[in-house]
Amino acid sequence: MRIMTTNQCSICGSRTVPIIYGMPADPKLFEDAKRGDIELGGCVVWFDNPSRVCRGSEPHYWLQDGTGGLIPVPGD
Repeated sequence: MRIMTTNQCSICGSRTVPIIYGMPADPKLFEDAKRGDIELGGCVVWFDNPSRVCRGSEPHYWLQDGTGGLIPVPGD
């Protein structure tokens, strides 16, 4: 199992960005998403939603592991 502790995907080496869930209340979030600085995750929030995504040609999704690190979503 790969555990990531930086903002670089340990699978492909691409930069990762946070995924923001819920209705964006600040218009700046739309600008940040358009620039690629964040990913808008939608309004449905589950306990096991990924918290980061990499910006590689094939995205990899990451979950918080409870210790400050991130683990890949199963199947990645």
